[in-house]
Amino acid sequence: MPNNDIARENWARYLYGKDRGHKIYTERATQCEGFYLGGGEQWRPEDKAVLESEGRPYYEFNEVMPSVNSAIGYQINNRMDITYRPRGAMGDMAVATILSKVVKQISDANRLHWKETQVFSDGMIEQRGYFEVRVNFDKNIKGEVEVSVLDPLDVVPDPDAKSYDPDEWGDVIVTRWLTLDDIE
Repeated sequence: MPNNDIARENWARYLYGKDRGHKIYTERATQCEGFYLGGGEQWRPEDKAVLESEGRPYYEFNEVMPSVNSAIGYQINNRMDITYRPRGAMGDMAVATILSKVVKQISDANRLHWKETQVFSDGMIEQRGYFEVRVNFDKNIKGEVEVSVLDPLDVVPDPDAKSYDPDEWGDVIVTRWLTLDDIE
């Protein structure tokens, strides 16, 4: 029975987060994505229906996509690499060099620059972007750092948080569809 209590608490927390702003966020983010994509997505269906019933066309002048794409291009051209430098009295250049090479290998293995651009794009279009960093033990018993990008619509941040820093949040819920095999 204790497992059921944990599931109920988790479900209650999800409903609380959804009702305290996540549902409003997803509606707004979907609308923002429609403005970015265009192709009829900038109009609500009820507005289109009114215009069509009056015999009036609905036009879209998508100035959002070129502006956002320009910002994304600027981000791509101004990417930075992570490097370490010795600092303080105990700083060691050899250790800093090794750490820089390890971070470069992890970045390359995860295609971090591409994922960084995807998270930046999500932030520009949908107002939020998330990385997920985990240690994966599937291929290496010592573990490998795995970086992935989460869909902002699937992430329910702590609705009671007072900071943008996730370290100061009480919890984060990530919703996913899983098969029964995945759950087991």
